[in-house]
Amino acid sequence: MAGTGERAWAAALLNASGLGAGWVYLRRWRRARWYGAATLLLVIAATVLDASDNPGPWSAVYGVWLAAAAFDGWRLGRAAGAEASGSRRAVVAGLVAVCLVAAGIVYLRSVPRDELAAAEEAHRAGECGEALAHYERAGERAWDVLLSPEGDEARRGEESCGLVVDAEGDAARGDFEDAIADYERYLHRYGGHPPWGGGEDRLIGLRLAAADALADRAGDTGWSESGGYLDVFGAYFAVREDYPGSAGADAVPGRVEEVYEAVTAPLDEGLDCQAITDLRHLTRLPSSFDEPEARDLADRAEGSLTRALFGCGQARVEGDRDCSAAETFEEVLEVEGAPARTVARAENALAQAWFGCGQANQDSGEHCMAVRLFNRVLRTDDAPAETVRQADSALPDTRYRCGIEHYEDRDFYEATVQFQAIEEDYPGTAVAGRAADMLVITEIARANYDYGDSDGEEYVPEPPGTGGPPGGPATMVFLNDSPTSMDVLYTGPETGRATVDACAGCPSDASSSEHSACYTSDRPSATLTVPPGEYIVMIDYGGNPYTFTTELEPGDYDEDCYYVIGLD
Repeated sequence: MAGTGERAWAAALLNASGLGAGWVYLRRWRRARWYGAATLLLVIAATVLDASDNPGPWSAVYGVWLAAAAFDGWRLGRAAGAEASGSRRAVVAGLVAVCLVAAGIVYLRSVPRDELAAAEEAHRAGECGEALAHYERAGERAWDVLLSPEGDEARRGEESCGLVVDAEGDAARGDFEDAIADYERYLHRYGGHPPWGGGEDRLIGLRLAAADALADRAGDTGWSESGGYLDVFGAYFAVREDYPGSAGADAVPGRVEEVYEAVTAPLDEGLDCQAITDLRHLTRLPSSFDEPEARDLADRAEGSLTRALFGCGQARVEGDRDCSAAETFEEVLEVEGAPARTVARAENALAQAWFGCGQANQDSGEHCMAVRLFNRVLRTDDAPAETVRQADSALPDTRYRCGIEHYEDRDFYEATVQFQAIEEDYPGTAVAGRAADMLVITEIARANYDYGDSDGEEYVPEPPGTGGPPGGPATMVFLNDSPTSMDVLYTGPETGRATVDACAGCPSDASSSEHSACYTSDRPSATLTVPPGEYIVMIDYGGNPYTFTTELEPGDYDEDCYYVIGLD
């Protein structure tokens, strides 16, 4: 029976190796095949189900599986009629197989352990790129079959270092927002104390770099209008608030000063206008930040803003942009605490800019705006005497043209205001005479718009030109056959107004037949000798005027009698 015992132990040991060699030794080929297939399925299940995460249950499964195989080999080896030859060498082979498999398992389990150790060493040194390769090898799913305890930790380290590698890639591309987010997640995974001690310092550095990138745009067009200055200072101050006492926090004052230097750099290059918007926003920093630097920058920016505004105004005057220069000089006067000397210079320059702007409006046909600007010059205390003289000289003709603008726009009320002002302020001058003519014309036009029908535009005269057709004068005689005075307004080659006295004793009832003596009796009249041409004439008894046109040839004598029916 010794042979039977040796066969049993040989088969048991060979099967205990997990290779199923005991059945091969006993020539139980079908069992060997089934065992191989079942073992393969067990390996796949261990890999898929992450056996290393639950080593206890899976160790029991492996133990039962090997024990069952060894017992089955031992049982079959003792069976009578076994067709395998017993041999001590088979027993030795079984022992060797078990030892080799065990040694292989021990070795293979050391591989992920060594990789994990190398990964952690690189990780602590901040070399996450190198650590990542070791973590990947240590966390391979193949090691789950061996119930390696390093797999879960390796995969966690791989995810952590992956965040660092991704963050550095984002930072290299200038995507600081994602880089900062990755580092924050990295630190959070370890409760703020990751294996790499420099992680927090790197995060602070990235936050400063992100703020620096925003600050690099200082002075660009639209930078401050889009809230860029708030973003920059908010980012710098947040670093100091979140990491007090750090090297990054200590760097904040210097960074803030660099931003101010960038904003004011155009002043040193004579580009005053370019710095105004950013300086204006810097003066408002204390309303957004309760930081000592905010108040200091605001105070300094106010001084620089005054200088920039005045310099910008001067540059615009030199560039024949008096209107925008005037706006800039006005802003100088609005700056609180501006130096008195600068304010005085700005007031002087403002009057000159207003005059220049008025001239520009004259050239572009905006005469009413020019009137307002010239009046501003005249109302300015201590304005340069020459500028005042120029504005006063330009005002009469400009006001006349402003009245014409209103007239052509059918704003007869404003036109009348301008022409009356000219008559009152500049009596006896040529422009006052033209204004008087336009008052007549405006009254004709206004009356027809107020009382006329849809064809009233016919009696809105054009502003007067100069001269008329050649030839001798023509005469118009206007007789008044009503007990009310009569106004005659006319315009054509000549413009004027005449008032005909009331006719005492003339009829005032509704019967027109009683006016038959108008042409035969001595009636109040007005005789006008005018150049020939086409005239618009308006007869006005104080309401509902009568307007008509007439064409006069040289030497014509035109006599007409007028009266009001139903005056009572």
